[in-house]
Amino acid sequence: MRVAHWSLLLLLCLTAVRRPRAAEEEPKWTQGTLTKAFEEIAARFTALEARAKPGERRLAELEDQVRQMRLKVDRLEIQLQLIEATLEIVRKEVAALANRGPAEPGPAAPPEKAAPVKGTPIPAGTASIRSQKVAMEADTLTITGVVANTSDKPLVFVIVEAALLDKEGRVVKTESTYTEPRVVPAGSTATFVLKAPRDPRVQDHRLSLRTE
Repeated sequence: MRVAHWSLLLLLCLTAVRRPRAAEEEPKWTQGTLTKAFEEIAARFTALEARAKPGERRLAELEDQVRQMRLKVDRLEIQLQLIEATLEIVRKEVAALANRGPAEPGPAAPPEKAAPVKGTPIPAGTASIRSQKVAMEADTLTITGVVANTSDKPLVFVIVEAALLDKEGRVVKTESTYTEPRVVPAGSTATFVLKAPRDPRVQDHRLSLRTE
């Protein structure tokens, strides 16, 4: 009886193992279901793009702000360079004044003749007289012009000296004046106005440049 019972259980197990599994049902895709799926995907992409647009606009605004800040920084750097150049000129002018020491008392002179006939000649190629104009009035000789600093350093206390000549080319007298401004930055120009009492012997003149 026990043998028959175990035989029946073995047969049932073998029957269950040999029984084929039901094939899994695969989703059936039709044109309608495919169209609907693609529409859902397109709707999701549209929603994502709509969410991304505010972020893109914000990014563009931030980039524009960064560009404006860079422009401001560039302008500030240029202004800082100009300030540093001006400070350097002022330092040199102050140092030159300190080295001159106390001024020697002397007779007062008119402003246009304030510059003494002294100083060190400016080396060739450092500065030049770009233009000059002579005006003969009733009792005054006036020479005006432009001095250019062609060097890479500022020139401090530039003096324009005029040798007034007779018809034979001999020096009758000399007159001098400072440029305006007195400190000429590198690559810049300055003007001068030199006046002297008119002398009938004076027929010509020769200009030269000096620094104190």
